[in-house]
Amino acid sequence: MPNLDDVAALRIVSGRKSYSNKVILDGVDITVEKGTMYGYSSPNIQQFEITKPPSKISNLLEYSKNYYSQLKALTVRNLTIYLRYPLLPSSQIICVLVNIYFALHMAGYDPVGLSLGTITDHSCDTRANQTPTARMNEDLYACKFLNILEKSQINLVPMQTVLDAVQAVKSGSISGYLKFPVNFTEIMLKRFVWNINADEEIINGSYISIRLDNSEYMTSYFVTKSLYESMQKLMTEIVTEYGIDERTVTLPFSFNAVYGNMSDTWNTFLVPMLLLFMWTILSVTMGFFHVTDTCDGTLARTMATGVDFHKVLLSYYIADIPLTIIQAGLFVSAVWWDRGDQIQGRLALIGLVFYLVRIVYIAFYLMLASMKISTKDTIMVAIAALQIFLYATDTFWPIESVVWWYRYFCFCLPLTFPIRVLRCIMIRGWGITHPNVFLNGVCVPILGIIVLTISTFQLEKRIKKK
Repeated sequence: MPNLDDVAALRIVSGRKSYSNKVILDGVDITVEKGTMYGYSSPNIQQFEITKPPSKISNLLEYSKNYYSQLKALTVRNLTIYLRYPLLPSSQIICVLVNIYFALHMAGYDPVGLSLGTITDHSCDTRANQTPTARMNEDLYACKFLNILEKSQINLVPMQTVLDAVQAVKSGSISGYLKFPVNFTEIMLKRFVWNINADEEIINGSYISIRLDNSEYMTSYFVTKSLYESMQKLMTEIVTEYGIDERTVTLPFSFNAVYGNMSDTWNTFLVPMLLLFMWTILSVTMGFFHVTDTCDGTLARTMATGVDFHKVLLSYYIADIPLTIIQAGLFVSAVWWDRGDQIQGRLALIGLVFYLVRIVYIAFYLMLASMKISTKDTIMVAIAALQIFLYATDTFWPIESVVWWYRYFCFCLPLTFPIRVLRCIMIRGWGITHPNVFLNGVCVPILGIIVLTISTFQLEKRIKKK
């Protein structure tokens, strides 16, 4: 029995074919070996080789190679466009440094150099070493109080009359004035001696008359706070001088901080928000490039070459990675150098929150581009969104301070929870295992990215159908 491996797949000897009386083929010998195919494309016979179909692994490797090649070309193109405008990278670097300095050293601190008028019956010389009798004659306690007040970085301006002080307030040269009663020191001592048995004259005579320009609430708030603290220190010094327990003249409170320090200012509250807002503004670069590509027809020409839409979107995220690394390096070096010892949370977790917010903003701009609106309209929408986020996302004031019906809208904004989470990480030292951090700082941004991405693809499909 012959070996089947040596047998040809087809063999024709003296082949003949005719239609009616007309012979089409005659005397043809054909042998078709395994793996080959013969056919007729003309009166000449051509031979075609049959190749085995490629394997799944080969197909996958070839697809991956083509996918990477297209994605690389798109990413390089996006970075080339970014570098084509040299003013853009330099302006972003300058903007980062200036805003970080503003956030760390200017915003939220107590004002310095406010002026306050003083009206006293005697001139004060708190530097002189005087006897107790001379001190009483020169209204010692009034001078002590002014000396304490001046240490809170308030400039004291001596005034002669109330009329002069009022005119100075109206002209804007001072923020208010103090008028001490006659014999303030003597009356204060009587008030301490008589205590609850002091008469009306002693009580009224120990009050300092204060008038402030309350049209600037933040300024007057700081002045009022400084006056309260200075008076508390004066009372403590007076009773200590006579061997009396200072707790008898202080409020029955003992304050201790669970998180942060009791000496913290508004700056501690504002820094996370200011840094995150600066970061979001820097995050829109690649998203805005996609908007311009869509408006000027570059995207349509790219899609006409056979590039998938998802590759175009992915290329913007990848092209943004070098920008993220450079800008994050500036943020970390500046903030960590200034107050690295004050940041309680992990730097990696802070970076994760920042990066998720960045991806959300890129996805937001990619969705705007899919709406096919003009570049000018996109800019106006972005400015409107920024204004809403700036005033309604727990930025300068806690959301709990707004009216109840507006509060629900504030909680729906995408930056509200990341700002709160960032404060908790930086000030309280919360980790990712904390429910508030995991849900609001990680899950909510990821959900926002998914919703925005799905919306982008749906808008693109709808426009293609039209």
